[in-house]
Amino acid sequence: MNRRISLSEMSKLLNISKHTLRYYDKIGLITPSYDSNGYRYYSIDHYYVLSTIKLLREMDVSIKDIKKSLNDDNLEDFVQLLVDSKEHIDSEIIRMTKLSNLIGNKIKVAFHEKSRENQWYVQKEKERKYIHFGKYPPQSASEEDKFEDLFELGYDVLAESNIMIKHSIEQLEKIADDFTNFYIEYDENMDMKGDLSILPEGDYIIYYYKGNEQNIYDSLINTINDVKSKGYIIGDVVYEMLRPSQFITSSNKYFFTEFNIPIVKKDLTLE
Repeated sequence: MNRRISLSEMSKLLNISKHTLRYYDKIGLITPSYDSNGYRYYSIDHYYVLSTIKLLREMDVSIKDIKKSLNDDNLEDFVQLLVDSKEHIDSEIIRMTKLSNLIGNKIKVAFHEKSRENQWYVQKEKERKYIHFGKYPPQSASEEDKFEDLFELGYDVLAESNIMIKHSIEQLEKIADDFTNFYIEYDENMDMKGDLSILPEGDYIIYYYKGNEQNIYDSLINTINDVKSKGYIIGDVVYEMLRPSQFITSSNKYFFTEFNIPIVKKDLTLE
C-alpha cells in the first residue's frame, strides 16, 4: 500500500505530537520519507512501527532500548523486551492496588474519625487473623532487629494501620501502657513465626476513641457499661486496632484508636 500519511495526519492518528515525531526522525528511531519539497511523509508500515514504539514508551521502555531492538531486527530480543515490560506493568498493578486499598482504608478511618468519634455501634465482622509479634515500642535490641526485618520485607504495618493489641478486660486499667500483646495482621506471604490469634466471624462492638491518651480507660469503661446496659453480653477480651489520625497535623493533641469487643449474645429481656 502506497498511501502517504503526512506528519500532521500521523500525529492525529497516533496522538503523538509533531515535535516527538520530528525528534524520532532526528535520532534515527524511525525515518520517514521526504517528498520533492522536503516534507516528511509516512507509510502504513511506519504507522505500525510507530504504534509499537508508542506502546513501549507507555510501558516506560527507554528510547535507547527501543532503538536497539529495532536496529537488531531480532524477534527473540523483541519478545523478551515485551515480556520484561509486561512483568514491570504487572508489578506496578500490584503496587497501585495496594496503594488504592491503603487510600481506601484511610478514607474509611477518616470518615469514622469525623462522624463516629467516641461513639459505639454493632457491626458484623469477617474472620480476621493476627500474628503475635512482640512489644512496641521495642524493648530490646533483638526486638528492634525484628522490626527492622519487618520493614525491610515491605510490611509497613504503621502506614497500613494493621496493628492490633489484645487487652484483657480484667486488666483494662493498664491499657495506656499495655503493649505486651502486640499483633500485626496476618498475611500468608509473610515469612514470620508467632502465635496466631483468630478473631472469629461475628458481631462486635466497634468503638472509636479520640481524646487524651490518659483518658482511654475511663472512656472505655463507660462505653462497656453502656453496652452492657443495652443487654449485650461481651467477651473477656478487647481488641485495639491502632488507627493513626487521618488529619495531618504536627500537633499531638489527640489520640485516636479503634476498639473491637466481641459480642457473646444479647439479653433480650433488657430491650
